[in-house]
Amino acid sequence: FLKARVGGQHPEVLTRYTAVLQKRLIRRKKRSRNAKKRKLLTSREKRQLGLMHGPDPPPSYDTFLAVHRMWREYAESLGGAQERLLKAEYTGCHLTVAASRCPSYVGVRGIVLQETKNVFRLLTAEGRVRTVPKAHSQFAFELAGKLHRIYGSHFRVHSFERVKAKFKTKGVVGL
Repeated sequence: FLKARVGGQHPEVLTRYTAVLQKRLIRRKKRSRNAKKRKLLTSREKRQLGLMHGPDPPPSYDTFLAVHRMWREYAESLGGAQERLLKAEYTGCHLTVAASRCPSYVGVRGIVLQETKNVFRLLTAEGRVRTVPKAHSQFAFELAGKLHRIYGSHFRVHSFERVKAKFKTKGVVGL
């Protein structure tokens, strides 16, 4: 095909260029084959590394009562001001789900194990870890004889970002 199209050029030049093209194709094939060949762990290696085991069991409720006492001291040191409570850390707080769009979450009580941007992980008195989404939920906690409410939809911020955030007044949103 090339000889017919090019015509008067030397045939040596044409073979040289085709050889160069063939070398490039060979190199690409080697790279792609090596990229596909990755060594995975065998089942024996996974067992030896401890990757086959499930997650650790949750800590007991009694051990987290001490964390709750420490949180209570921390919250009382804030002075009970609403602005300070908005920016507080809630790990260790004893929360109750007061209202939620999903009725199975209503009434869930527990100590906050972990707070993320979108959920609270609560350790219940039975020792179960319940993950409750903040969106479309209202939470309540008691501090110094007063009942405080948290509107989860307004609270969907990481705890470390909440410290520097300025909260704007928002109307109460229905669930």
